[in-house]
Amino acid sequence: MTSQNRDTDRRWPRSLYGSGSDPDPRFSLANERTFLAWVRTGLALIALAAAFDAMTHAMHAGQARLYAVGAAVLGVACCIESFRRWYCNERSLRAEQALGGGKSMLLLTGVLALLGLVTFGAVVWL
Repeated sequence: MTSQNRDTDRRWPRSLYGSGSDPDPRFSLANERTFLAWVRTGLALIALAAAFDAMTHAMHAGQARLYAVGAAVLGVACCIESFRRWYCNERSLRAEQALGGGKSMLLLTGVLALLGLVTFGAVVWL
């Protein structure tokens, strides 16, 4: 990218797009689809939090609130992590480096599995 193009480039974040070269658009679009999948997962967790909050009449109110807060925190964390992963992957693509691994995926999988088991237990035994 020439210095003249950098001055007229209005893409954000500038720290990302101001370095390296533009990768093949297919890779950037795949990275964006992954970002959107993470956001979709975060929104689903936030919706789960609302569902738990609505279940206060069916289960102990404190327990429902705890599940609701846990799901909401996970949803927000998932949305934040989606941007962080998109940024790191896009930076690696622009620098023509290997993409980094994701420990956050393992953590999210474990926490969601635990949340699923707790939800299953709450539905079956309450």
